Amino acid sequence: MAVAEGLGSYVLLLVLGIALTVLVGQILIRTGEGFLEEVFEDQRTARSINRLLSVLFHLVVLGVLALISTMEVPGDDWLQILVTKLGVVLLVLGAAHGSTMLLLARIRSKRREQELADEMSAQLEQSRQQQGSHYPNDHYGQHVGAPRAHTPQSRPVIEAGPQQ
Repeated sequence: MAVAEGLGSYVLLLVLGIALTVLVGQILIRTGEGFLEEVFEDQRTARSINRLLSVLFHLVVLGVLALISTMEVPGDDWLQILVTKLGVVLLVLGAAHGSTMLLLARIRSKRREQELADEMSAQLEQSRQQQGSHYPNDHYGQHVGAPRAHTPQSRPVIEAGPQQ
């Protein structure tokens, strides 16, 4: 009878854990795709990254679930042990879900930073081109009134005297 209860709780934990993992995974897939489409203009790229992250999520959580299902947990009866293991599974699912969301947010943040840097570079280049057309050239090829580039030749040389 104890073996049947042990096997029953083992199977019940796996069924509940797998069902919860698939449910949370589907939520991540649905919400993650829209999130990634905002980051990447290409819908195919967003779907591809979403699938890769989904596979990673499922593999990690199912692997942890398999390990938890074989752990020895102190408890008086099989129901208490099952609830304890299920609690650990839920904590792992929450941590995996949070990690995945942080990863998605980091991807979006990096992408936005890159777009902002590209936009600023383009504006700076456009500003330089506009300034260059407004300044007359002096006899050294520099634009009169334009900011000068610092080169080793234009910086003063400081020589140290003899050391004692």
